[in-house]
Amino acid sequence: MATHARTADDDLVEFRGEADRLARVHEEMLASVAALGPAMHAVARGASPQLARATQAQENLYDRIDAQFGLLDSAAAGRRLGSSAGRPGNAALQARAEGRLVALKRGARLYFPGFQFDADGRPLAVIGDLVRTAAAAGRSERGLVEWLSSPSSFFDGVPPAAYLADDPTAVAEAASSAFGTAW
Repeated sequence: MATHARTADDDLVEFRGEADRLARVHEEMLASVAALGPAMHAVARGASPQLARATQAQENLYDRIDAQFGLLDSAAAGRRLGSSAGRPGNAALQARAEGRLVALKRGARLYFPGFQFDADGRPLAVIGDLVRTAAAAGRSERGLVEWLSSPSSFFDGVPPAAYLADDPTAVAEAASSAFGTAW
């Protein structure tokens, strides 16, 4: 059996690949700095480092929610609900107003996490229960979405949202327990 001996050419190819990756990371960092400077300047009182870190952590979480479950704008959520109206987003906004869906505000827009829909596009019934449980505990809609999307000791480090369709009772019980905990 012949083995492939590593050559200087192999090392050069690997080095170039890593150099290209680092160049992309560098370009992304420059673009981030270029965007953050004007954004921070636009804040009338300035942003503390703590506030900037907290905002970045929130944005990172929302990016993770989008990657794992999808974040739908109101029009896409309305279409998922089956609306064929000229303004399908109204169906999603109505479902949210009725406590059947939750949304995150990102900038000036609302986004609906995909985990709250069944395979046919209907809101999972447990969402209404969770909204009521969170509200009774003084938790915000955003707090509920963040809890559903974050790793949980109730589910061995898996986000509760992963169990919404298959075990809604367990998620509702975990939410009652988590939100009812007084420190």
